[in-house]
Amino acid sequence: MFWSPPRSGSLISMNALPHVRCSYFLLPGNELDGYPRYLESDLAESLLSGWLALWHPGLLAASGGAPQWVSAENPPEDVADCILVIPPFSQPHVHSEWLARAEDTQDSICVVRPVSSQSWLQAQDALLEQLLRQGERGDAATDAIGSIEIAVRERFAALGYAFLQIELMTRQMRYTSNLDRHLFDQQVSQAAAAALAGEAESMQQLLQSCFDSLGQERDHYYSLDANILDITLLAPTTLKSSLATQLGFGGATSYLCSAQLLEKMQQVAPENLVTLRDKVQSGESAVVGGLAAERPHPLMTSAALARELERGHHRYQQLGFPPARVFGRFSFGLVSDSIAEIARHDFLGALLIAWSEGEYPRGSQSKIQWESSDGTYLSAVATDVLDAADASSYVSFGWQVGEALDHEHVPTIVLAHWPGHVCPYWHLLRIVAAHTPALGVWHQAQRYFEETDLPYHQERLSPHAFRYNWLAAAENPADLARRVAQYHRLHVRCQSLQNLALLEWMLSNRPAPPDSADEHSTEANGQTSDDAVVQAMPMEGWSDVLASAWERLDGLMDEGEEWVSLASQIEEELLDYTQVVLQRLASRLAPKYSAAAAGERWQAELLLNPRNAPLRIRTRTSPEHSFTAGTWRFSEGLVGHHRYTNVDVPGLGFVVAPLDTSGPAEVPRKEPVLADETGLLRNEFFEAQIDPRRGHLRSVHVPGRRGNRISAMVARRDLKGKDQFVHSEMIADSVALRTSSPMAGLIRATGELRLDGHPCGRFEIDYEVWRGSRVLEIVVRLSDLQPLSTRDPWKSAYVLRLAWATEAAILRTFQCDRRHSWPRGRAVSPLLLEIDEAEYRTHLLTGGLAFHRREDLRFSETILCFDGDACEFRLGIGIDLPRPMQAAQDFVDARYALPLQGPAEAGDAVGWVIAADSKHVGIDLQSPLVDADNRARGIRLVLSEHQGKSANVRVRLPYPPASAARVDYHGKVLNRLSVIDDGFSIPIRANERCLVDVLWQRGG
Repeated sequence: MFWSPPRSGSLISMNALPHVRCSYFLLPGNELDGYPRYLESDLAESLLSGWLALWHPGLLAASGGAPQWVSAENPPEDVADCILVIPPFSQPHVHSEWLARAEDTQDSICVVRPVSSQSWLQAQDALLEQLLRQGERGDAATDAIGSIEIAVRERFAALGYAFLQIELMTRQMRYTSNLDRHLFDQQVSQAAAAALAGEAESMQQLLQSCFDSLGQERDHYYSLDANILDITLLAPTTLKSSLATQLGFGGATSYLCSAQLLEKMQQVAPENLVTLRDKVQSGESAVVGGLAAERPHPLMTSAALARELERGHHRYQQLGFPPARVFGRFSFGLVSDSIAEIARHDFLGALLIAWSEGEYPRGSQSKIQWESSDGTYLSAVATDVLDAADASSYVSFGWQVGEALDHEHVPTIVLAHWPGHVCPYWHLLRIVAAHTPALGVWHQAQRYFEETDLPYHQERLSPHAFRYNWLAAAENPADLARRVAQYHRLHVRCQSLQNLALLEWMLSNRPAPPDSADEHSTEANGQTSDDAVVQAMPMEGWSDVLASAWERLDGLMDEGEEWVSLASQIEEELLDYTQVVLQRLASRLAPKYSAAAAGERWQAELLLNPRNAPLRIRTRTSPEHSFTAGTWRFSEGLVGHHRYTNVDVPGLGFVVAPLDTSGPAEVPRKEPVLADETGLLRNEFFEAQIDPRRGHLRSVHVPGRRGNRISAMVARRDLKGKDQFVHSEMIADSVALRTSSPMAGLIRATGELRLDGHPCGRFEIDYEVWRGSRVLEIVVRLSDLQPLSTRDPWKSAYVLRLAWATEAAILRTFQCDRRHSWPRGRAVSPLLLEIDEAEYRTHLLTGGLAFHRREDLRFSETILCFDGDACEFRLGIGIDLPRPMQAAQDFVDARYALPLQGPAEAGDAVGWVIAADSKHVGIDLQSPLVDADNRARGIRLVLSEHQGKSANVRVRLPYPPASAARVDYHGKVLNRLSVIDDGFSIPIRANERCLVDVLWQRGG
């Protein structure tokens, strides 16, 4: 409802009223026992407007006190010279004989039946007009009623609303009232008389006394104050006139808007932006937000959320606003661990409220300490919201306040509305809050989190309670699925290049030498003078290519974006930049060599590992040439017309592998081949059997252990009936051996998918195994797909079905880089699924396929496609992977290798730059740390725990560190770390993702 208070006086002129002995409001039950806790909007409007109609100063003065509520089933017999208000909610409870007898009385009586279309002002005018039509009978209340200003009527209506709600609160929760009704009636009558006499100051004092009496009544039962949090929602369509109306209301409120929305406001309504900025800077209002743009971050990564918060921080400032201190977003976009990133961006609190679609979990109380799985926590409001434009939100407001006061440490009521779209009772509630905290203290969001108490305990929220059907909400679900897959592949590529580029930057920028100023550095407030001048260099300062790539990559997930061409552009630019970074690294790591030109013969190859986990890289040469022997060479052999070598590269390290030019390469010795005609694939880690009749993965066995590890098949899934699914079967035309050598084995299965005996598509699946690899690589190609029965992918789609041996297996997903259990239902996990069977673990490397469904205790499905187009997917099944997350990233990443030219005597080289002694902690490089003169002073690292285990991790570095500290994203030191020789030690919690600033020793 759009409403703003009229500015004129009363619509009617009154100089006399019939004598009014009493005003009665009829409710079911005894006293307030029958007062409704909830009513539909129309009934709520009629109930409240009928009650407030009786609170006109003229009526209060005439009746000598406040109205009374009486039982509709047992009303008073003597109603002479009375006003009876019977709301529609109460009409069925009134005896028709009594009402007819009352209306036939010879004495003056006025019966009012409020209607839902009337506001309380209109109901008041209608009541007064009805009284005046009865003419002058008995003593007039006064001859000087005159015109009463709307502002005065609002104050008395607010008093009437507060009186009703506080009595409701105390009676329904404590069964009695402690209010001195006789004194209250006197105060009300005197205040009304002062209003009629035009004595504004006296009226205000008396009204305040009435509000104080109500406050004391409330305080008798509740010593704590409730908090009212008012939120104004903004959208691109509400930035002009409706926002101007809201800005004119005044008073504390908070505006939910991203930086992108403020930029839109600057374009379409710059005067509103100026007014809003003034209100925020004065502290009257607050901006809730923090993001530059609201993107589907649960489909992205935690690093993407961190980047968006960083962008938001700067873009708010560019618009003249202080950075938002309370996080919020209008669209669905949070997961259970999002608070970890939010807390590290200097926010006071967050609003965990799904304003548009989707569902967030409710906290045990309105204000909670939201804790992520890594132990990071921040205050958050996680409660239901009242619609400020709906009268039903106000009909039992006092009861809701009483409930909050009874059960919550920080009682909180949240009101939300579009700009200017509020109902009249919102304005009355604000008037009440200005006179007494009895119904709540009105807050804007920042002051709410600054001034209210912290909840007593941290609260972890279930990941499965964050619900949103991404595929159903998308205009083109298939397009969304492809976009998510491409996003994650490019994200891994960008992060790898960022790590390599920063490794090169570190090697090129040695620690700055000491100067006289540093010799006198002292400690202050826990920081050295070095810390005070050191800051993270913006990415534009050391790699404008990556800065642009990250910005556009996150924009890939924006709706309406032409993402296919954008992704192609990003991929091409990253490919070119890869060569630049590799050549720079070659000049540092292999100075005796130079990069070989395209098509030119080369004598060595530089192999790089962008992650801190050891990586086995396959590299190819001609059959006549092999690499020299070295500790880094794991194995080599012929596959077709090429020679392949497995090279082990240290984490965040390199290998310079020279070719052996002393003569022809040796013929590899005879070893068992990795595939045979029976459909068996094997290497030193596992055996995989392909079913010769159907073409699916029938079993995976690990030597020395009994039992099948996992089975997999491709199928079409359709919903039949309410909850029953049917699946197609695979019928193979051929299962053929394509490659069989001691280095690699590949079996290709082709055939038809049949549902209820009818063909519904064709498949071609390559199963491939390599020596030294724990991953069975699967490439699925689907064609001739028949139309699906529904557009809902959760009901009908082409899927990869997995089956495992035991019902006791624990399934886990990896969403936003953190591991979560998956007991049932749907899940989002773009890179990795884990099947934990206690003694061993099996992983599905999804290659970007993000949407999964767990059917029962032994089956899961990964959605492949659902739009009927021919498609191709690459997946992997990992067997007992020691570092599953790094393996999943390697699976979708490129190979970082550079052919080199140089003298034969240059020799090989192997080394690492940064290393950690924990298998389940990943390290990424965030940014260089520089002083005011842009001299190298250190590096900012990101440490991520991936397997749900806490540990004390030792990190070794290329230069001796002077200090190391956990920091937030603005560089604020959270806690200092122990420096040990060439590195530091850090205790890291399960699922933690933290930033560490390392400062080098000067001249180290």
